[in-house]
Amino acid sequence: MISRFQAGVLFALAAATALGAITTQAKIVYILGGNALTVMLIRFVSTALITGCIVVGRQYWGAGQPVSGAGRGQLRLTLITGVAWSAGMICYLLSVQTVPVSIAALLFYTYPLMVLGVSVAAGNVRLSAALGALFLAAFVGLGLALLNGEIILELKGVALALLAAVGATLTFFIGARVARQVDPFTLTFRVSVIGLVMILPFAQGHIAFPDGTGLVALGGATACYVIGILCQFAALSRLAPASAAFILNFEPVVSILLASGFLGELLTWRQWLGVSLVLLALLASTWIRESRRMN
Repeated sequence: MISRFQAGVLFALAAATALGAITTQAKIVYILGGNALTVMLIRFVSTALITGCIVVGRQYWGAGQPVSGAGRGQLRLTLITGVAWSAGMICYLLSVQTVPVSIAALLFYTYPLMVLGVSVAAGNVRLSAALGALFLAAFVGLGLALLNGEIILELKGVALALLAAVGATLTFFIGARVARQVDPFTLTFRVSVIGLVMILPFAQGHIAFPDGTGLVALGGATACYVIGILCQFAALSRLAPASAAFILNFEPVVSILLASGFLGELLTWRQWLGVSLVLLALLASTWIRESRRMN
C-alpha cells in the first residue's frame, strides 16, 4: 500500500502531465481559429459543470461534504485561492501579448522558488543546501529548455508574468490549507466558479471557436484541465506546498516533449540538456525524501 506522500507525488505528477498536455492542444486550437480566452472560458465552464454535478451527486448519495457546512474561514481561504489562481492565469494570458511565450513561461515558473521562500519564511520548511540546490537546478533546467532564441523583455509583460507567478504561489500556499479541509471536487468547483466570474468580462466579444480538428483539441485541452486541477488539489491535500510546487516543474517538460512529438518542433541539444536537468532534479528529490522516510 502506498503512503500518503507517495500518493501525493503521483497526484502531482498526474497534474503536471495533464496540465502540460494542454499547451500542445491549445496551440492547435489557435492555429485553427480559436483563441486563448475561448480556451479559458470553456475550461472554467466545463470544470464548474462537471465538478458541480459530482458534488451534487455525492451529497445526494450522502458521500460528499455539505456546502452549508463550510465555515467562514474556510470560505475566505477558498475565495483567496480561487481569485489567486484565476488572476494568475489571466495575467499569464495577458503577458504573452507583449513578451515571447518562452520568457513568460520561465518567469511564471519562478513560483516554485517563491513557494519555497514563503514556506521557509513561515517556518514550514528548513532550507538546506541540498534543497536549495534542487530547486535552483530545476529552474536552470527550465531556463535551458524554454529559452531558445532572442530574449525580448518588455516591462508590462514581465510584470504580468511575475504576477501570474505570485498567483500560483498563493494558490499552492493557501490552497494547501483548504485542500486538507475540502475534498478536491468541492474545492475545484468553487475555484472554477470564481474563475468563471473573473474571466467573463475579458471574454465578452472575444470568443472564437476553432474549426474541425480544433474542436477536438479544445475538448482534449478542457479534459486535461479538469483532470489536472483535480489532481493538483489532491496533491496539495497530501504534500507540503513546496514539495507539490517542485514536482509541478515537470509540467513545462511535458509541454516541450509533446510539442516535439506532435507539432514537429525540434529540440536543440541545450533544450535536451535542460529537460534532463529538470528530470534529474525531480528524481533526486524523490530519492532523498524516500531515503529519509525509510531511515
